[in-house]
Amino acid sequence: MQVSIHWNEERIRIYDINGVPMPSVTTICSIDPKSKIGIEEWKKRIGSISEIISKFKATEGTIVHYLAANYAAEKWGYSHVPLDIEYGSDEMNIIQTYYDEFKTISGKTGRLIGVRGHYGESVYKDVNRGFIAYHLWFAKRHPKPPIHNRGKMKGDTFWIHPCEHVVHHKLYRYAGTADLICNIDGLNYLVDLKFNSYNKSKHRKYLLQLTGYRLAINSLYPTMGINKVAILYLGHKSGKPEFISHLPNKQIEKDWLRYVGAYYYKNRSNSRLSENAIRVTSILKTKKIEIIKNFVENWRDYV
Repeated sequence: MQVSIHWNEERIRIYDINGVPMPSVTTICSIDPKSKIGIEEWKKRIGSISEIISKFKATEGTIVHYLAANYAAEKWGYSHVPLDIEYGSDEMNIIQTYYDEFKTISGKTGRLIGVRGHYGESVYKDVNRGFIAYHLWFAKRHPKPPIHNRGKMKGDTFWIHPCEHVVHHKLYRYAGTADLICNIDGLNYLVDLKFNSYNKSKHRKYLLQLTGYRLAINSLYPTMGINKVAILYLGHKSGKPEFISHLPNKQIEKDWLRYVGAYYYKNRSNSRLSENAIRVTSILKTKKIEIIKNFVENWRDYV
């Protein structure tokens, strides 16, 4: 499978899977169900998309995210996970330097040993607190690599890289990068890492994203299967992780597919996505998923 990830002319993340452009799960979820302010208006309101990406990418959360991924990869004997950032950009240099400062890890406490540099004491403390929270979770839950849980291979360790794994859904034509696929107490989990604390309104959107990843993973690797999805919050001021897991939910699956349908309906005139839009909306109709043409105004009627 040939995979490339790039930013389009609007600086929106697009995956290219075997020559087929696919929007990311997070891009699809950028449709705001509670406000009439669409993503284009939102960009205008808070600045250029370049500034948005710069602010988003150069955060402590990005560093914690990849420190956590490589901690698990090292523990389980998988290859190093490179930073997934837009190469050649100003943000790349900032984040790479940032990451290099913090990537030496003490196995005993999970405390990061790094040079504070010119990034400031507060950033060092935030990154350190977030990674310690991850380390505490890892030590308590003892996650292991995912296993086959179906068919003749049941019980065997799955071969895919479980950290920052790019997945896509051939039928619904979207893609994304799953944070962590692991096994806890005999069950395969899909875990999403968030560098903030639990928030009820955001939690719902996170579950939609996880559902998109889970459906893609199950379609690509049917012998593995995801038993549960979970969100691991690492940004609480107490420094303690918040781990909230959920069983698969048919209603949320339906809601996610409505997001996919709404996204493609909105982009039906996009030259790169029009073929996808025709295909995906047609498939959704056969699945009896109604295409929400005016997604925002009809949100409360459908979800």
